[in-house]
Amino acid sequence: DKDGETTHLCSFEKYLEIVKEKNVEALSMGYFYRRLERELRGITPDDYYLLQEFKYGEQLQADFTGDKYQLNTYRGMVSCWIFVLCFPASYYCYAGFVTSQSTEESCRVIGNAVRYFGNRVPRILVSDNAKAFVNYHKGGSYIVNESFENYLTELGICFIPTPVRAPQAKSSAEHSVNMVQRMLKNRNIRFNGTQNTIEGHSVTLQKYIETYINQAPFRRDTQKTRKYLFDTYERTKLRMVTSIPEYITKVKSVVVPRSYHIKLNNHSYSVPYVYIRKYVDVYLLNDYVIIKHEGRIIARHIRAEESDSGSRITTLMEHMPPEHKSIKVSESYLISPDDILHYASGLDEKIYRFCEKRLDYAKRNTELY
Repeated sequence: DKDGETTHLCSFEKYLEIVKEKNVEALSMGYFYRRLERELRGITPDDYYLLQEFKYGEQLQADFTGDKYQLNTYRGMVSCWIFVLCFPASYYCYAGFVTSQSTEESCRVIGNAVRYFGNRVPRILVSDNAKAFVNYHKGGSYIVNESFENYLTELGICFIPTPVRAPQAKSSAEHSVNMVQRMLKNRNIRFNGTQNTIEGHSVTLQKYIETYINQAPFRRDTQKTRKYLFDTYERTKLRMVTSIPEYITKVKSVVVPRSYHIKLNNHSYSVPYVYIRKYVDVYLLNDYVIIKHEGRIIARHIRAEESDSGSRITTLMEHMPPEHKSIKVSESYLISPDDILHYASGLDEKIYRFCEKRLDYAKRNTELY
């Protein structure tokens, strides 16, 4: 206004209402927006965010960082993004590292977040149209990724993708992503030193977020921080869940070969031999490979690292036919040359002499025996 007071950051219609209340002369619409733009350019990102009205416990917003980070893991350096979750009512923030912007990795972080919140979930999750969440989105029509929708349905969460080219619909997540990236950059926080798992590095990341974001002054108030608002108002409005589902996606349906092993991502997993020549369904979880026949689980394996080079095999004893199992049992006793000679001595003298000479020859030629 013309009395020198600060121009309100609002719509022109709202501005006219304020001017009318103060009984002063209004700026023109063109000058008002030019003045508003000039004021916004002079404000740093830390000073403002897009303020909207939200109910506590109703909505959670999600987004990925644009920056990537190097993590020192037990299988070498791994490049990761950060998946950020934020409650737009309290602005409480949670984040975890992801190796890819995929449905599987996103659900892993969401599951960890629910545990971190005390097995509590919001009613709605809002995110953009990333391929991890949405298969198709045009106008008001969209098709949600089936695996992602199933996972959220088990948690009782409704997913709403933001309109195309409307990032303001998840402004709190956008703002939180920027805060996390600035925190790591300005404080020179790195994860390429001490070895840890990706989950372990994510735990460390969240500790930094708690200290420098969630417990930091919020809206210039040192008492009512994001953590205070979350603990006091948000958490009590979230819905309790009794269990957190595992993310699972169907990979393929195949006929079990005579080898009774199914190959997946350069790794072979055993199936009970009685299912040879029968159709089975293969599913991937975060940490396991599950094989089903007619809806019933017949095999469950710890998932092998996809970064492992070369073809590998995982075989469970209970999956073997009797003849293979007997061979495996016999081999388990022959773990040293002395075991071999002891076993051969109970069979036949000629076999014993043959084994003795063969082992002696191997030893003199420094072969592995």
